[in-house]
Amino acid sequence: MINTQARPAPSFAVVGSCERGFTLVELMVAVSVMAVLLVIAIPGFTEQIRSGRTQMASDGLKRAVSRAKDVARDTGRRTILTVNGTPVGVAGCDDAAWAITQGSEIISCLTKADFTKRYEGTSIGSGATAVMTFLPSGIGSGIVNGSGDSISSVSYEMKSGSTFKTVKIYAGGVVDVI
Repeated sequence: MINTQARPAPSFAVVGSCERGFTLVELMVAVSVMAVLLVIAIPGFTEQIRSGRTQMASDGLKRAVSRAKDVARDTGRRTILTVNGTPVGVAGCDDAAWAITQGSEIISCLTKADFTKRYEGTSIGSGATAVMTFLPSGIGSGIVNGSGDSISSVSYEMKSGSTFKTVKIYAGGVVDVI
């Protein structure tokens, strides 16, 4: 025999209200956890930023040496790169981080003030002034320090906070970043 009585429809209703969202306590806990994570992470991020600035400044000096070689070769004229001082016999580029000149003409100049702005607080260190001469072939023919002595290499320490890189430039125009 077949039962013909109607069955009651299944009920999926939940007793009580079912509101969506977060409680104030849950939001406060989530914000607190995020704040703690930020406090832990910020010193590491700061050091990474300083390291990046120091690397960029080191690369900038390396590019300046390369550019001086290229200018000498491309123009066929003796080219001078002055690092950490004022180029001799040239007006308009006082207290340069580096300057590229030919005779009394400035090819490019980055003052120490502009260096500090560009690399946001990175210093070029207390290295002495060095003057490098590049022959028309683009080969370096020597380095003279601020005292007028011929030297085989010169080093500059790029520093931002506790992060530093040493840029060593050899008389032939080779540059090492250590």
